[in-house]
Amino acid sequence: MKKLVDECIALDHVLRDLARRVHGEGTYSSGRRAVLLELSERGPDTVPRMAKRRPVSRQYMQMLADGLVNDGLARYVANPRHKRSPLLEITAAGRRHLARMLRRESRVLARLEFDSISEARLKTASSTVAAMRGIFEKAGIQ
Repeated sequence: MKKLVDECIALDHVLRDLARRVHGEGTYSSGRRAVLLELSERGPDTVPRMAKRRPVSRQYMQMLADGLVNDGLARYVANPRHKRSPLLEITAAGRRHLARMLRRESRVLARLEFDSISEARLKTASSTVAAMRGIFEKAGIQ
């Protein structure tokens, strides 16, 4: 178990560095990418709920959300379930921006040689890491 955790941490460092190289800082940061991707896949949500699903503070998530809104990539809309906590939703410009980010990532990943790892091994690794993440989240460790 410890070896797998150590490898996941080491891979996290590599992926964070790659994200900085591919997306830069600011407008293309990995945090903003993650929020846009979540909004695109899950639909509108509140800042507090989004922060709760990550190892970040509500204040940090609010800063990311406000930046996306200021740049026209997301917008706040009324939340029928809570008057004081609006929903954040991705805009059409945000979807186009996210698509460009994902294309940049795809170009980088296509240059890497993953042929030595079978599709079955990649699926097993993915499901194992997802299961581990679920265990940490269930224990309140995010």
